[in-house]
Amino acid sequence: MRLLIDIGNTNTKLAVFENNKMIAGYLENCISKSRINEIINIYPDINLVFSSSSNKDVKLNRDFFDDFNLKFIEFENNKYENIFSSYKGTLGEDRVALSIAAISLYNENALIIDLGTCITYDLILNGIHQGGQISPGLKSRLELLNSSTSSLPLLNFEIPEDFIGRSTKQCMISGVYFGLLFEIDSMIKRYTYNNQLTVILTGGDLKYFKKSIKNVVFDDNLLMKGLNCILNENI
Repeated sequence: MRLLIDIGNTNTKLAVFENNKMIAGYLENCISKSRINEIINIYPDINLVFSSSSNKDVKLNRDFFDDFNLKFIEFENNKYENIFSSYKGTLGEDRVALSIAAISLYNENALIIDLGTCITYDLILNGIHQGGQISPGLKSRLELLNSSTSSLPLLNFEIPEDFIGRSTKQCMISGVYFGLLFEIDSMIKRYTYNNQLTVILTGGDLKYFKKSIKNVVFDDNLLMKGLNCILNENI
């Protein structure tokens, strides 16, 4: 049994896998030894831990787990250099894991859209990562409206009641939501115009779009499944 941890820009995801099946998942504001201990007490057969991070300021290492009787496996990208060789620079560990999950579990021709703090688009053709895009997520767009102006408030996101806003708050929420919805829809049409792709949507904000986007795969746990696939290659 294994514990997988992904440290994102906003939250930390934890998942327990047994025989390649995810049996429990947790979403935390931050990671702590006490929380890990609670999970291990629930699942005492956990003997492996694997951690990734897309947050450059927070990264777990072997020392963090010295108090636990666990084997710590470090995230390694070098096994997949042939898949990501066309990417210039360093591809985030989260995007690596998402891509590996798509290739391993769905299709070697896929578009992965991760709806989080940032929206990432990753194109896979014939099992090779081709590149993609990064744009602001829902929360980031609302924060940008507030920080870039002197009069617009900082809002928490909620699904708009109507397409047309009739107050400043409604206009901001509608603009952010439908702007991103139309972006996603246009990206899918552009990517699939010349390619037969499995389009996979995932991420923390996926729940806001499940009723609005059709003919795609929704996988809330694609990232954790990808980490599990990577772990299988490293043990």
